Amino acid sequence: PGVETACVPYSDIGRPLAHLNPNVRYHRLEQDAHQVLKELEPFTREVVTKGGRWYRMRIMPCRSMDNVIEGAIITFLDIDDSIKLTERLGTTQQALDLAHSIVNTCREPLLVLDQDLDVVSANQAFYTFFQTTAEFTVNRPLYELGNSQWDIPALRELLDTIIPSDEVFEDFEVTHDFPK
Repeated sequence: PGVETACVPYSDIGRPLAHLNPNVRYHRLEQDAHQVLKELEPFTREVVTKGGRWYRMRIMPCRSMDNVIEGAIITFLDIDDSIKLTERLGTTQQALDLAHSIVNTCREPLLVLDQDLDVVSANQAFYTFFQTTAEFTVNRPLYELGNSQWDIPALRELLDTIIPSDEVFEDFEVTHDFPK
C-alpha cells in the first residue's frame, strides 16, 4: 500500500473544495474539511473510488511556520488489498463456522482431520461416546488420541492409502476395544 499523491494545479489554489472533482464516492468531503478546520482535529475515513478501489482518507489542518492554520491537507492511503483480504478472511471464517455447525449436527461420532491426520475438530457425539474433551482431541495426531488407542493397524493402512490418492471411502468399520 502506498500514499496516492496529487499535486493541485496552480490554477486550483484558492478555489473552493466543492469545485474540485475528487474520484471518491464520498459526499461529505467539504463538510468534513470544514469540521477539521473548525476543531483542528484530524479526520480519518475509509472511502471507495468510483472505480471501486479503497483508500483511507485523512484530513489534517495545515499550519504555517508561524503556527497559523492556512488550510487543510487531504491524503489518501491505498488500502484496497487489505480490505479485500479482510473480506476473504471473513468469508473463510463464515465457511468454517458453517462446516463446524454441520459437524456438530451429526449424531454419530465424527472427527475432522487435516492432511497430516491431526484432528481439526470433533463433534459432541465423539466427545460423549469416547468420554473425552476437545482439550485432549483437537490439534492432536489421530494415532496419539487416548494414549495411542487410535493407532489401529487396519485404520492406519486405510488412511495411508486413501489420503495420498485423494480417494473416497465409505462404510469402513473398525473393531477395537477402547478402554473407556
